[in-house]
Formats: sequence, C-alpha cells, structure tokens
Amino acid sequence: VPRRVITPGDVYDAMGVVLAELERIQYRLGLERYFPKADPVEGKTPDDVIYNTELAKRLLPDFSLEKNLYQYDRLSLAKNTNHIFSLTEHILKQLQLYRRHKGIQVQVKEAQLEYEPKSQHVYSKMLEALEKISRLRVMQGLGKSAVSRHPLREISTQEVFDLALLIDDSLIKIYKHAEIDVSSWSTDPVTGDHSNKTFKDVYHNLWHINKLLDTLLGVGSFTPDESFQKVSDIAKEVDFIIQKISTNTRNSVKAEAETLINLKARDVFKKSIQVLELILEAQRRAGMFDVNYNTVLESNSIRSIDVYNQARVIEAELNELKVFLGISQTFEKTKAVKNKDSNDIYKVLVGVENKLHALLHKEVQQ
Repeated sequence: VPRRVITPGDVYDAMGVVLAELERIQYRLGLERYFPKADPVEGKTPDDVIYNTELAKRLLPDFSLEKNLYQYDRLSLAKNTNHIFSLTEHILKQLQLYRRHKGIQVQVKEAQLEYEPKSQHVYSKMLEALEKISRLRVMQGLGKSAVSRHPLREISTQEVFDLALLIDDSLIKIYKHAEIDVSSWSTDPVTGDHSNKTFKDVYHNLWHINKLLDTLLGVGSFTPDESFQKVSDIAKEVDFIIQKISTNTRNSVKAEAETLINLKARDVFKKSIQVLELILEAQRRAGMFDVNYNTVLESNSIRSIDVYNQARVIEAELNELKVFLGISQTFEKTKAVKNKDSNDIYKVLVGVENKLHALLHKEVQQ
C-alpha cells in the first residue's frame, strides 16, 4: 500500500484492474457477456463503495477443487468478419433511425466495390467514421473526441472488431443526448447472426455509415481548407517514401498548375483518382500484386467532402505501402490553414503526381 493519501482516482484505477481480471477469468471459462455501463450517481461515499466491493467478493465463486468447473470453448469467442458485419449492420440501422429522428432524408451516393478489401482498408474507413462522429459531437455540444492515427503495421480482425465497438459506443452517447432510447450491439438482445461474410461486406456497410454521417454533418462539414491539410500530409508521405527507397527522383511540379483558375471540386476529385492509380501502381511495383481500387463514386455532383473522403483513401493506401516496405516512422501533421480553394488542392496533387511519375521512372510532366 503506498504511504500517501489515497485519492478517489487511485480507487477508480484499482477497480479497473479488478474489472479487467474478472473479464480475463470470464474469457478463460469460455464465457462472454456485456453489461451496460452504469451512469455516475451523485452523493455516494467510500462506505457505499466498500459495501459493493464486499458484496462482489461474497458473490465471487470460490473455485473449489471439490466442485465441477464448467468451461466452454473459448476459441469460439475469437471475432471474425461475421461478428464485424453484424456489428456494422447494427450501427447502420440505428444511424438510419437517428437520421429519421433528425428529419434528414437526404439520399446517400452509391458506390461499387470492385475487389476484396483487407483489414487495413476497413480499419481506415472506421477511423474516417470516428473523425466524422467527433465532428457530430461538436455540433451536438458534446465536445470533440480524439481520433487515433492508423497504426503502421498489420491490422488483426480483433482490432477491427474493437474499433467497430468504439464507433457503436460513441454513437450511443450521441443518441442518448438526443433522448433516443437505443441499445449498443453488446447489450442488444436481438443481434443478427451471419455466415460467410467477408471484409467486402463489412466495407460496404462502412461506406454507407460514412455517407449517412456525411448527410448528418451537412454539405459544409469538410471545407477545402481541411482537404488541403490532408493532401499536404499525403505530399509529405510521398516525400518520405521516396527518401527511404529512392535516391534519383526529381521533385518537379507541373508548370500549368500555377496558372489554372476556377477549378471545381470535381476537377480535384478527378486528379485524386489519377494520384491513387499511381500509388496502386507503385504498390504493385513494390511487390503488392493483389491491390486495386475498391470504390468508384459515380456522380457529377462532387462536393468538398467527397474530395476529403478520397484523400483519406489515398492516405490509407500510402500507409499500406509503408507497412509493406517496413517504414514505421511518422511525421507531424500539417497545421490548420485558411482561405484555401480547389486550385490550391489541385496544385499539391499535381506535385504528388509528378513525384510518383519520377518514382516509377515515368516521364515527369513539366
């Protein structure tokens, strides 16, 4: 026992350790059960905490060797794509109910999935959703939440499942703030059981979840300033990869980019597709032969938020290339900017495009 004053925070941390140990025992027995988190109760004293702790101790089985210990197959508790699909389906349905509650009936854009995404793509799409949920929290007056970076390593199926649980839990807080009676996937008595689901099915759900979040955020949620930040980060990533694997790459920028005016979001989106295709070609050149672009957005009404979403796709592919090449270093993100437009974003993308041309030993456009 530390020889100092014990604070409520110390007690809370100790209870967290106890809870983690109980969950570990539960898992080793092959059991899994989620309980809704209890809301804080005002006016409680240390006596109340001691009472509950003593009660819990008396309820705990003694695990006597004279009694039979019933165990179940804990390997069956490992999460797979069927569980993740069930979870994303739950998120999708409740998000649609929330939209209806808010009176938003805007139709979402459809996209075609052309190949089987990997766990990294699904994880990246979930990070995109968490970023939008953080924006939604600010709009509802709940405060901003942190969004982690995409880890530069292989992503396990369990990690994807855990991140999906975080999305569900984050949205539940927003629903409760709007006084909508909903339950999380973990405590919902009716959850769908599925079989033969793949990451492609999960990604399709996540695509719709993100598009529903876009409709909740509105058309001006992600401005050209934020898209400029994202493509500037992409430019840094490309420079970093070139620095690590190439010593003979020219960094030249297309001259016409300085004089182009009145560019629209659709022009930037088209250029981002070209940049993505070059990144996929670089992946294949590096030995990643099973790569392809996984979504195609068919629409003439491209907005700033579509450009930002596409930039996130490019960022995810660059992360996958870095993992394959064994590059684990990160860099400081671009700081917030103001008064940027489609022209500025386009110029950065042209610079990225020409660096990739040089990396692939193609003719650099002057």
